[in-house]
Amino acid sequence: MRKNFIALSTLLFALPAISLTSCDQSTDKRLEIVTMPTRVEYYRYELFDSSGLIVNASEYRGDSLVKSEETTDYNITFRDSGEIIDENTVFKETGSEIVLSINKEGYDSAYFAVKVENVSGVRQEIEIVSLPETHYQPGDTFSSEGLSLNLVTTFRTINDGQKKVSSALTDYDLTIDSETADGYQLPLENGRVPVTITTTAYDGDELSTTFGVFVLRQTVEGPTIYEDDTIHLVEDDNSLTVSIDGFQESSADDKGYYSPDEVELGSTFYDYSQHSYDNWKYAPSYSKTGTQQTPLLVVPVIVPGYESMATDANWDIIKKVFFGDSGDMKFESLHSYYYKSSNGKLDITGTITDYYFASDESSLFDKSDIKDYQVALLAQDCAEWAKDIYNLNLQDYDSDKDGLIDAMWLVYIGPMSNDYSAYWAFSSTTMAEGDVENPKVNNYGWCGFDFLTTSSDDFANEDAHVVIHETGHMLGLNDYYSYAYSHYGPLGRIDMMDNNVGDHNGYSKMMLGWTKPYIAYGDCEITIPSSLHENAIIVIPYDGKTYQKNSAGKYIFNPFDEYLLLEFYVPDDLNELDYDYYNVQTIKDYGLRVYHVDNRLAHVENGRWSFYQNPDDGIADTSGNRNAIISNTETNEGSAYGYGESYYAGISESANRFDEIRWITQDNTYLSQNYSIERNPNILFKTEDEFTLDTYKSQFNDDGFNCGEAFTSSFRVTEIRYQA
Repeated sequence: MRKNFIALSTLLFALPAISLTSCDQSTDKRLEIVTMPTRVEYYRYELFDSSGLIVNASEYRGDSLVKSEETTDYNITFRDSGEIIDENTVFKETGSEIVLSINKEGYDSAYFAVKVENVSGVRQEIEIVSLPETHYQPGDTFSSEGLSLNLVTTFRTINDGQKKVSSALTDYDLTIDSETADGYQLPLENGRVPVTITTTAYDGDELSTTFGVFVLRQTVEGPTIYEDDTIHLVEDDNSLTVSIDGFQESSADDKGYYSPDEVELGSTFYDYSQHSYDNWKYAPSYSKTGTQQTPLLVVPVIVPGYESMATDANWDIIKKVFFGDSGDMKFESLHSYYYKSSNGKLDITGTITDYYFASDESSLFDKSDIKDYQVALLAQDCAEWAKDIYNLNLQDYDSDKDGLIDAMWLVYIGPMSNDYSAYWAFSSTTMAEGDVENPKVNNYGWCGFDFLTTSSDDFANEDAHVVIHETGHMLGLNDYYSYAYSHYGPLGRIDMMDNNVGDHNGYSKMMLGWTKPYIAYGDCEITIPSSLHENAIIVIPYDGKTYQKNSAGKYIFNPFDEYLLLEFYVPDDLNELDYDYYNVQTIKDYGLRVYHVDNRLAHVENGRWSFYQNPDDGIADTSGNRNAIISNTETNEGSAYGYGESYYAGISESANRFDEIRWITQDNTYLSQNYSIERNPNILFKTEDEFTLDTYKSQFNDDGFNCGEAFTSSFRVTEIRYQA
């Protein structure tokens, strides 16, 4: 054995010298920082940011660099604790030099230092980034799949003021009724079920927030047609006869008037809106072939903080106000009112969804108020929500197939109105363009639940007056009261579009396409039924007015003109009940109601407005430059809501005295917002009462028609047949 060892030793030492040197030299592997991170100075609670950091993995033999290439296969840790740092790491400790270590297996670490400054006024909250499925059928089990959270830290710094940092939150508890949420069986009754998220803040306090999941009330398949056997259209035998001396001499074979059967309306408010300046597309109000079925999409909106009001009882009230049977209402529902007022020409159908909880579904309610423009955005959000939740086909709510939902109603459950928000009742337009494949919201109404329940002692819990009035706007009707701060009132408060009382008047019904007029141009005698019937109005135009015939031989009547309109008012049906909330009384008498109408259209060119020289040109204009600017609003200096016609550049200030519709009273009383039927009983024309412009010129601007045309026609009531 000894001999063999010596032989091996001799062999090793006999190897060339270079081999001996190679075995003695070692390889050194180390990480080297090529460029430092962009940020090395932080505030406490800020997230670590490694952007800009470039690291090479290098190999040395002795002092010679053998190999060096960029690597990303490393981790970063706090040198003292060894805790791994990534892009979600929050700096919780402060210090002028906190050393971080860059580590890679088999390599010596590299080091760099960061500075972390302290902060003050720290506040933390849980932010929901994305929700899981939130809508379930009764008895389904909850799943949190898809839930994503952030922990948001807000603090103040000396140099940079307030800052906010968000980091992913993964350590939290999720419960329903104090039980683990995942797998929780939801209740069988509909409504909102709160899901609670809890976690521990940096200071050890517990943080929590909630979101809602919803057990759906029902499956909605589309607009419902509401059959109401309690609606009875009134058919009375009352009539009124008027003898008219027209501006045109009648020959022996000329009866001096055109009957409704001979007349075709040249336009309605719906027709006008298809090419109007403000692009507010009104809901269809009539059909030339029968009853118009116009669907409403109604969404009750729960304002944050009012979740407890999302009850079955309140939902039932909303349904009753919109679609309740006439026989179950003290006044009428929206559906029954418009069916009656239109003599069966308008049948409002629709859908009422489950409650839309704004705290969970909407980003528009960050504050305790909401602005008008936000309501427009909310309307579209609610339509998309209803489509997604119920798998609704929004094309079913577009009866005229113009790519727009006919009418969208939002009923908010929340605070009453104030001066700085949209918490009141109104209707408006989003001005959206149509999309036939996925109809959009253009025409919408918005009012509070309290308007349906507390507006009147007589109509508590089922009061539809406000939604009836606002739906009138959605069909195209204007307010007939003045917004200015005065006592002026062209209709004396007695109209559905004035102070929410009674039936729509004959002018409104004509503008909605429900009735056609007799047109009296010469000497004639006309007998009309009561205002409860269709085709029961008389129009007397200014001198020299002529009418063209259409291809069917009918005279085209343009209602966007200036004229007198007469109807036989009776205190029956929709005109029976007063409205005590506004202390407004309907007229309990019967007789001829006379209106001066001026609804001439204006058009804009180069930013200047002017009335069409020939009013008939306005209904033929499809340029989108026409506007119905005449209203019952007078000027009120300094008030954004008190502007009159001269608000439109180019229109004379004298036009502010124009009214779209003004009631001409028999006793020559100038109507006001404080008008009282008891104090002024002679508002209607009775048998043997006569009208001439000279006698009643005080109720006209400048003693005549606004357009400047002469009006020499006169009339006398010759007979009234009325049986209560």
